Amino acid sequence: MQKEQAKSRQARHVRHGPRYWEIKLRNVAVPAILTAISMMIILIALDYFHFDLAYGVGTTAIIFASFASSAFILFMTPKAKSAKVSRFVKSYVIGGVVGFCGSLMLAYVPLYVTAAAVIFVVSVLLYITDSQHAPAVAIAFAFVIFHIDVLGMLVVMAGALLLILLRFTLERVVFIIEELEEEVSEDTINSHPSAMHRGIRRKHLND
Repeated sequence: MQKEQAKSRQARHVRHGPRYWEIKLRNVAVPAILTAISMMIILIALDYFHFDLAYGVGTTAIIFASFASSAFILFMTPKAKSAKVSRFVKSYVIGGVVGFCGSLMLAYVPLYVTAAAVIFVVSVLLYITDSQHAPAVAIAFAFVIFHIDVLGMLVVMAGALLLILLRFTLERVVFIIEELEEEVSEDTINSHPSAMHRGIRRKHLND
């Protein structure tokens, strides 16, 4: 009985020890900091190029919201399918190009028809190319409704490049985090073997 209590205390110490909290802080704090930094830089760029003056009030808000959603997906949920860098790049290229083409259609086609057509085309292309990254649809819509030209497209692509660079930085940190997680898991199993048996039993039940 005393041995079991000692093992339980040791396991709790591992779960609440410095290494455990280091994992938690780096899993949440580092990605959140990168998200905040990236969005601050992008907002400064949008303000510097006077997007609202050049393309209309609300342009900055839509593009900023799209990038904020992408930043959350890339940094806070890095293991999600939509957080893969390849999907992010392809989706933004598709959204930007189709949206730009849609803006040229406005000279001949009503806005609501053009917007619907652009969203349809982008959605189909994202699915076909396995590039499911939802914020790219909003980027395409912004390009259509605000007639964003080549300069605006370059600014958007520069923002996307910034997110990619910060994502690579995050991957460096995540690699270290995963090593720490494995270390804590091994310590927990070694100090409390019954946890491993419970995990195996739970796996069989889930299967």
